[in-house]
Amino acid sequence: MKLFKLFLAWQDEKEETWLREMAKKGWLLEKYSFPFYTFKKIKPKDYIYKLDFKTTFDNDLDEYKTLFKDFGWEHVTQCVKWHYFRTEADKCKLPDIYSDKNSKLQRHKVLFRILNIVLIFISFLAITVVFNNRYDYIAMDILKIIYAVMIPLFVYINIKVYIKIKKLKKNI
Repeated sequence: MKLFKLFLAWQDEKEETWLREMAKKGWLLEKYSFPFYTFKKIKPKDYIYKLDFKTTFDNDLDEYKTLFKDFGWEHVTQCVKWHYFRTEADKCKLPDIYSDKNSKLQRHKVLFRILNIVLIFISFLAITVVFNNRYDYIAMDILKIIYAVMIPLFVYINIKVYIKIKKLKKNI
């Protein structure tokens, strides 16, 4: 079964809970490609899902997956830098992939920096399109509309991730 569902960068815990509920209903995650989830039908079972935003390059991907496997986590799928792990709830050694809150905070700080870089890049492109009067094509108008939607969306996402960082700092 393929399902369309939208979770944004700061909603990782909500997404983990939703994936767990899907497994309890008999749907096991096989693949994720934003924003589509592919599930296979299974006998309902309680799986714990955790997401990790991998901040390093993929040249150490095998080592990264092995580290999680050693602690009982199965690597399910990957979408860009987000990695999806699961384990059976009754066999779970550690209920969270982060043993300390500081690691979770650092993960969100890196995500925040990346989102800011993307926002700056999109803003720069938007400025060049808006102030480029040499071309009067319909494509330029379409680009202006796309940027008019993307920039506020990325500002909103950045604010939400920033708020999550502040909450994590309070809990440390």
